[in-house]
Amino acid sequence: MLRDLGICVIVVAVSCSLAVATNLLRAQPLTWIREKAPLPSAPAAMPESSSPQRPAATAGNSDAPPSEDTAHETAAPPAPAQGVVQIDQVLEALATGSAYFVDAREQHEFDEGHLRGAVHLPSSAIYKNIEPVLSMIPTDARVIVYCGGGECEASHNVTDALRRDFGYVDVVIYEKGWQEVIDSGRFGDYLELGGAR
Repeated sequence: MLRDLGICVIVVAVSCSLAVATNLLRAQPLTWIREKAPLPSAPAAMPESSSPQRPAATAGNSDAPPSEDTAHETAAPPAPAQGVVQIDQVLEALATGSAYFVDAREQHEFDEGHLRGAVHLPSSAIYKNIEPVLSMIPTDARVIVYCGGGECEASHNVTDALRRDFGYVDVVIYEKGWQEVIDSGRFGDYLELGGAR
């Protein structure tokens, strides 16, 4: 009995040592404890040179807080959390081409439908699938990440990784995600359904 327990302890110790050594040898070592990256205090403007195929962001910034003069004039709904965009901002970005979109859902969900032009980066395999993002999206571009919406954490995981590990500076989350895209009926020509890419 003691001999078997000793062998188990040795196997576990060797396995843990190999796991630590393998992680240290990776080009992008995995963190031991996932830390949420802080949300940006204010979204950075997308430089005009960040993408020759996409126009620069419009001058109006719907994320900006109201001035003191207008804040008391109307009772506006509460502002969205920093680093989060709402449906109207998503639709504006799609219409103007002022942002890139990253779909953080799994492959089968992406194949069933996604926003036109979205780059697929599944949360379950970020590092394995990062190359298309790195080759298509400049690190100083505006990036909107979405997943299924609701309680889905995939967009948060992808956003954290893009900021922390790949140097993207203007990454925001469309929290209501794919569920609102489908339910709203407002996305029309911006959808690719049934696996069309």
